[in-house]
Amino acid sequence: MSRSSECDLMAWGVTVHGSGQTPEKVYQAFLAAGEAQMRKGILAVEGEIRRVTPTKTGLLRRSITSLVTRHGNTITGVIGTAIFYGEYLEMGTGLYGPLHHLIVPRKAKALRFPMPGSPNFTLAGRQRSGKAGQGAQYVFVRSVKGIKPRHFFTIGMAAGLPGYEAELALIPDVARAKLAA
Repeated sequence: MSRSSECDLMAWGVTVHGSGQTPEKVYQAFLAAGEAQMRKGILAVEGEIRRVTPTKTGLLRRSITSLVTRHGNTITGVIGTAIFYGEYLEMGTGLYGPLHHLIVPRKAKALRFPMPGSPNFTLAGRQRSGKAGQGAQYVFVRSVKGIKPRHFFTIGMAAGLPGYEAELALIPDVARAKLAA
């Protein structure tokens, strides 16, 4: 699960008259400023996504990362996670997910889950080893409704968008400062 954003610096349509700078130098200053501001903007959005991410063990929140790359005059920022269940928390599962159907076992007669609140399991749902895991109890069901979508990624993106746009709006000023230096 990841989202990306692009900023084409040629779309800014900047013209510099009488600055004494070569067009190539201006172009390079805008590219450098655009990349720097994109990093700041993407980090602002990443921070908002992390802030609203649901947490049980903290693994999903810690796994959210971002990357900014430049190809020619296009700067791309991507925010995502490699944790498989991030997509399920964002989009929902079962009746509440994109397919809108009950979750049923494929190869068995029932689904098996750790008994809620049992101290014999870790927070991640794995049975503890040794004496701590003895007496572990499970719940067996033929189907489950699934989980409702949390939309944490979408909510975080919306909350971080003003900071992102503010950083991109500073590109001309940062480029001017680089040219003046």
